[in-house]
Amino acid sequence: MSTELQARPLLHGLSCTLALAIGALALPAVAIEGVIGINQIQALTGGVTPGDTPGFPVTLSTPGSYILTSNLSVGSLSTTGILVTSPSSVSLDLNGFTIRGACPAVGGCAAGAGTTIGIDARGSTGLQARNGRVRNFASDGVSAGSDARIGEIAVEGNGGAGIAVGSGSEVGDCLAYDNAGSGIAASQSIIRDCNVSANLDGIVVSAVSLVEGNTVVDNDRLGIAVNGAGTTVRANVVSLNSADGIAVTAGGSLVVDNVAYANASAGIALLTSGSVRRNLAFNNAIGMYLFPEAGGNPAAYRGNVVNLNTLTSVTSGVDLGENSCNGNATCP
Repeated sequence: MSTELQARPLLHGLSCTLALAIGALALPAVAIEGVIGINQIQALTGGVTPGDTPGFPVTLSTPGSYILTSNLSVGSLSTTGILVTSPSSVSLDLNGFTIRGACPAVGGCAAGAGTTIGIDARGSTGLQARNGRVRNFASDGVSAGSDARIGEIAVEGNGGAGIAVGSGSEVGDCLAYDNAGSGIAASQSIIRDCNVSANLDGIVVSAVSLVEGNTVVDNDRLGIAVNGAGTTVRANVVSLNSADGIAVTAGGSLVVDNVAYANASAGIALLTSGSVRRNLAFNNAIGMYLFPEAGGNPAAYRGNVVNLNTLTSVTSGVDLGENSCNGNATCP
């Protein structure tokens, strides 16, 4: 570096750096190695994709890869954050940033606050969204169609579900907290390794789903609710929920290797046929409630440990052996 350049005042250098930074923020969205950047100024300017008008929502009308380069702040309860209108093949990297709606920062939105969504891809197939936070929208935080892949996203304080996805989807390594609806709602999908707490219900799935390795704590009603046949609920921790920890209302499901404790009603409830294996249920009101209220035969259970529940250990069910209830080899 020359002596002349070294002698330039520091203030001048900072001014140039600031000007360049501001200029970069003001640039329209451009593709860098095939990825289109989105920030607050670009959102307000519009033109991120064809048909994207100034302001929110940011409309993603074409397939491709997108990345946030700043937080996005939506100032109205009647406005969605990002709207995916491309029929398929959109990948959105939040890049550690937050998409924030207009609900209160503390406490979030109450149920019924509105219909706006943080990331609305309900009409799109195969959304990939990851690595950031979506909070304080009037309805769902993230809502996607079929075959979505949602990972490493925190959804908080939304007036609907935290994350809602269609069939064939996968949701993993996510945090769903303090949403007025379900933390995570899915159809024929995989929900894995998520932390779900302080929602209305924790995780709600329909038929032929896999719910595995999640921590589901302190939700206002059910921890995990299974409303369709052929679902596996495996290796989850469900505790301190205000109703059942795990509740299954459709036949042919497997509940295996879970820990259910300190739930206000049953630790595990199967209201129709199914299999309950190798679970630990303790300090609930009822350890396992297996009375077939929804019809069919009672569920069968084997190899469970049921202890210190305040009302009863096991209600109904078919005991296939190897169970322990309060230290006894014979369960009620």
